Parts: sequence; C-alpha cells; structure tokens
Amino acid sequence: MVDARLPDGSRVNAIIPPLSISGPVLTVRRFPETPMTMEDLIASGTTTRQMADFLRACVIAKLNILISGGTGSGKTTTLNVLAGFIPPDERVITVEDTAELQFYRTHPHVLRQESRPPNVEGQGEVSIRQLVRNALRMRPHRIIVGEVRGAEALDMLQAMNTGHEGSLTTIHANSPQDAFSRLETMVMWAGTELPSSAIREQLVSAINIVIHQERLPDGARKIMRIAEIQAVKRGHIILRDIFLYEHVGLDQESGEAIGSFTPTGIRPSALPRLKRYGVPVPEELFEPEHLVAEMGTELLKSQDVTEISVNGPDEVYVEKDGRLESRPDIAARIRDDYHLRSLINAIVAPLGRRIDEDNPMVDGWLPDGTRVHAVLPPVSQGGPVLSIRRFGDVPFSEEELLAMGTFDEGMIAFLKACVKARLNILISGGTSSGKTTMLNVLARFIPEEGRTVTIEEVPELRLEKPHVVRLVARPPDEEGEAEVTIRDLVRNALRMRPDRIIVGEVRGAEALDMLQAMNTGHEGSLTTIHANSPADAFSRLETMVIWAGGDLPSGFVTRQIGVLDVVVQLERLEDGSRKIVDISEVHGIQDGRIQIQPVFVFEKERVTTEGQVVGHFRATGSVPINLERMEKYEAGLPDDLFASKDDSKPARKKA
Repeated sequence: MVDARLPDGSRVNAIIPPLSISGPVLTVRRFPETPMTMEDLIASGTTTRQMADFLRACVIAKLNILISGGTGSGKTTTLNVLAGFIPPDERVITVEDTAELQFYRTHPHVLRQESRPPNVEGQGEVSIRQLVRNALRMRPHRIIVGEVRGAEALDMLQAMNTGHEGSLTTIHANSPQDAFSRLETMVMWAGTELPSSAIREQLVSAINIVIHQERLPDGARKIMRIAEIQAVKRGHIILRDIFLYEHVGLDQESGEAIGSFTPTGIRPSALPRLKRYGVPVPEELFEPEHLVAEMGTELLKSQDVTEISVNGPDEVYVEKDGRLESRPDIAARIRDDYHLRSLINAIVAPLGRRIDEDNPMVDGWLPDGTRVHAVLPPVSQGGPVLSIRRFGDVPFSEEELLAMGTFDEGMIAFLKACVKARLNILISGGTSSGKTTMLNVLARFIPEEGRTVTIEEVPELRLEKPHVVRLVARPPDEEGEAEVTIRDLVRNALRMRPDRIIVGEVRGAEALDMLQAMNTGHEGSLTTIHANSPADAFSRLETMVIWAGGDLPSGFVTRQIGVLDVVVQLERLEDGSRKIVDISEVHGIQDGRIQIQPVFVFEKERVTTEGQVVGHFRATGSVPINLERMEKYEAGLPDDLFASKDDSKPARKKA
C-alpha cells in the first residue's frame, strides 16, 4: 500500500495483491489549482448568502468550528474557505495529513505542517498528534487541523480550550451527533482516564459551532446544518440548529436534488460576541423563511387570520374572521408529503424539537406565541398534518367584543361587578370559542391593589396592571424529563402570597389545587375549562378532582366544586361568531348535585340564507344571590339589569 502526494498536490493511493483481490488499484485525487471561494460555494448552491455571512462572522469572532461530513462531502473545501476569513494579523498553523489547504496563498502569516508516514523500515513517522503538540509551542493565534482521526483530538480540544480560540478542524461523520460520538472515542484512544461525562463537558466547552455537510445523490454538496452547541444535559450534548437544508427528494426528470435552505428562527447565543468583534449580524438574518414561502406574507401578517390547518399536501384551510375557508392556492405551493414534512421540521426547529417516525407528534409554541401541532404517519393516516394557531398581537378589548356582539352591555356590567366583588368565575366553552379572550377581558377588571399570579401553558394573558406574576408551564424535554406542569405551578403560586390566581385552563389534576386555592383566601380567582355547557363543565371538574385525589368521596368533591360562584358559557356559532350563550350563578348543592341558575342567556332565533345567526341576549329575571356583596364593592348596577323582557317590574330584590 502507498498513500502519497505528488508535487502538483494530487493525492495518490495505490494497493496491489494480495491485499487487493482483483489486481492493482490506483486512486488519484486532484485538487483545483485555484481554491474555491465563498462566492463559488454560494453560486454552486452549497450554502446561501445568509449562512455565509454568519459563518464569516463566527470566524472573525474567533469561535471554534467543527466541520463534519462523509467522504467527498466538501469538508476540506469549506475549511479552506472559512480559513480565508481569518484576519491577516493573526499567526495561523495548519496541521494536515496531506497538504490540501491553500488559503496560505492569500494569508501572510501561515505556518504549514504536514505529517510524515513511517518509512520502509517502519520508522521516521511524524503523526498529526505530534504536530499539534509541537504547534502549541509555536505561539499561534489559531490552529487548523485538516482532519482529526485519532488521539490528536484530545490535543486539539485542549488547544481550543487554552487560548487558541477560533481554531477549526474537520471530522468524518454522518451527523453532528456521530461527530461528537467519534470525538469522544478518539479522546479515549489518547489514553486519558477521564470519564465520559468529563469528556463531553470538554467537547462542549471547546467547540462552539458545528457545520455538517453531505453529498446528495445527484452529486451536489450541501451544508445541511449549522448548529450551535448548547450544553450537556443528562449525558447528551444538546445542539440547536440555526440553519437547515431540508432535502425532500429528486426531480424525476432531471435527477437533481430538491430541497431548500432556511434559518430555523433561533437567535444564536453568540450574537453579543459577534458584535464585540465588530461583525454584528442583523437578527433578521435568522428569521425563518419557510412560512413566508409556502403560506404567503399577506396570510401570516393578517391579524384576521387565527388558524391555518394543513391536512396533508392537498388540503389547506384558513380561519379568517371566524370562518373557515379552503385555500387551494396555498396547497398548490406544497409539493408532496416530503415537502410538508420538511416544512413542519423547519417550523418546530426553534423549539429544539424534531418530528420523525420515532417521534411522530409535536406540540409547542413558537417565540411569537403561535401554537403549532403536527402529526406524521403512521399516527396520521392521510399524510402529515399541521395546525398553526395564531394569537393577535393586541388582545381584544371590552369595547371591541361589545361591538362584535360577543355580549351586551348588561352582561359585561354584571361580569365586571363579579370580578370586583371577588367572586370565583369559571369560563367554559368548546375549542376556539373565545375562552382565553374572555378571560383576558375579565382579568383586566381586577383592581390594581393586590397581587395576581397567572398560570398558563402558553403566555397569552396580557394584564395591563402592576403587581402581576406570570408563570408558564414547561413541557418535558426529549428525554421526557424536566417537565413543570400546571399543577406544579398552582401549588407553587400558593406559596407566593397571591390575592388572586388566574389559570389559563384547567385540564387535569390541577383542578383540585385551584379549587382549594379559591376556598382558602384566594377569592376572585378565574380559570377556563373545555366543556359544552355549564353542567358538562362541572362534570369534567368532578372527574379532574377525582384524578387528583384518588379515593375522595363524591360529597367532598362536590363541595369543593361548590366554591365557584359564576359560570360563563361561550359558544362559537354556525357563522363563526363567538358569543356568551349563558351566564349562570351557582346556587349551592342539592341532593348531591351542584345547582345553577341562569342570569343571562343568548336565544338563537334563526339562521339566514347567508348563514348569519340571528338572535338576542336577555336577562332571565333571576336576581343574583351575590347582589348584596356586589353592592358592598360599589358595583353600581342599574335596578332593571336583571329584569326579564316579560316582567312588568324589575325582578331585583334585596337579599
């Protein structure tokens, strides 16, 4: 066997029988006389202008960079291009097995070292590790190792960790995760007795950025991922993708690879460092383009669009102004299942999540508060499914909901009095019926004095008042750990001396803690529940309390629920409008059941040929049992507020 470099820089590898069964084998690998530039990589589709600008800034700001990839993926080419961004006043030492790097032609201060194989007597070898160790004695600013393959990995990492920031190297690996696994193995080869946990900590502290490249089936070379190393968590090195290339297939006619580059939306933690080194990168560089490309700017920027539903690549529905409408024009932009899947992965990348066959479901919130839910086959039978639920930048006000016909003046005056009088209120309704919007409006009626703690899965409430503590639940990580539930937060809130507690929605065992909070000095608290009627709401609450308490007797559960004072039922009608259809008051417990009495209702009269719901709000004639309490809080309700239209006299009477 022989492996050598010719005077023109070509690399030669030869092997003869008996090692080669079929006869002598010769491989000659040639390199262009003129090295490729970043402009060449952009023109060839290996990377994009945005990615190039970010990588250039990383090199100038002296971040340590690891380039991983398979054979022929273009690792050395990228290494050569990035090395060309090193400032000319820095001393650089290159260490290679075969001298391929050519940036020395334009950089004035480069010392080149090349390893030497053993001679025919097996002597005279100079290894990459020996050269890296020697380089450390030569006072370089940076060290560039063409490729780490063995024990030299330990010395390279130590160099990165001891004043030689901005160093670069490559490794042969099929993914960033494989790269770190190989590095860990190489460090062990070096003879160290460090435990794996210590090796991983050293890897994370030494390397800042990972670039992963691949050679696609059509021969094109692409930077598939640019990721930032975050930390070691429960034995795993955590990476966060900053840029991605999503390969979705090959064109059937041309055979060319089909895919797209996109930023994930994650802002690198290194941005302040880039600014200190005089290479600030605008945050717009990291704005994800996937939604704009497929959904359209006009759709995503519209405040009227509240939901986008993608049922496979052929069906897209958009909810606008409360009405669902089919959007074949958007569906036409989604090519196939692979394209939709890549779109989903790009959307959830800022969450640090990835969806695939092993993890076919994802549910989370983007930094702007948009809620994303996606499901892949085999869980979804008709192909990938994506739901995007958007929330307005500015929440609806009392006046806006009044103008939209969600309630009338009498109903909102009554609810405002209930909040001021510290009555416990439950808001019930189906999906997208406006529960959170109503909760937000009612929470604004809370007086400024007193401490309020809000607890939500996603931060949607916006209370424009002082002394508000906002708590948000945390889902489990990829290992299924580190979860902080709504129940954990409710229990914690009780130790924070709140005057009121607001829970975005009760869905499970936290219901018991919420009810006990209402029973123990936290009157005037509010929450929502998913239910189709007040009776269903109480039935669901009972089930949730039983989940939490195990063998609690039925009478105890009912008494706990009886702490609620008012139930507000919302409904999304056939025409897409959202209305309060029932405001009921809890009148105690009778025969083991919660007794409720409607105070206001919405009566639907008919639906027009255009699909418009016609109806009216009315008082039932029932006078609230908490009316005297409201008057103590100076609610100022009119005398005839609760009079039914059929009453000749107001039904109001003193309790």
